[in-house]
Amino acid sequence: MERPGKRCWVFNVLPVPVAARTPFLGARVLLIFRDPASPHVPKTAVLQSIFKLTKTEARLASQLAMGDRLDLVCDRLGMAKETGRNHLKSIFAKTGVNRQAELVLLLSRMS
Repeated sequence: MERPGKRCWVFNVLPVPVAARTPFLGARVLLIFRDPASPHVPKTAVLQSIFKLTKTEARLASQLAMGDRLDLVCDRLGMAKETGRNHLKSIFAKTGVNRQAELVLLLSRMS
């Protein structure tokens, strides 16, 4: 229910994959609060921090989160499609997903 003058917020509770946990940051869940009126994709620095992605992996994941096909993202980033596939496999391992659709869903919940 929307109240005049009050903003609504959406929050998500996401499990942190075991591969992304560190001894200093052993969080098991990630709470994300967002304004549903301002959709955006996760920043690359956030993806690097949470999932321990490289800068290139984070850029690729961020672009894929917008719903673009892998071949288009690879062209945009100036990388060969096979290189993109290799980075995507690494992203899957670090995020704990098995398919591109699962990755997009995971990242969409973060934005």
